[in-house]
Amino acid sequence: MVEAFQKVVKFHLSVRQTEALMRRLTKKQKRLSGAVDPHLLALQQVLEERLKLPVRVRKGRKGGVLELRFYSDADLEALVQRLIGEVQL
Repeated sequence: MVEAFQKVVKFHLSVRQTEALMRRLTKKQKRLSGAVDPHLLALQQVLEERLKLPVRVRKGRKGGVLELRFYSDADLEALVQRLIGEVQL
């Protein structure tokens, strides 16, 4: 739960966002059976640090999903700027 606290502080999450994070983390803990890929977790942490937003990496049989969460228009604009440079939305 220290991880959750750090995310709440780092991303200045609201109460609703914190509740959603906790639901996601507790659901994730139930789903995980100890077979977590440490490389994917490390990649997820690096992406979160660099993009300054919550990131989720899920791997499937034929590819996977990279989920970038933003909570406001300002977050989205900052994310786009970090990824591809100056763009007006």
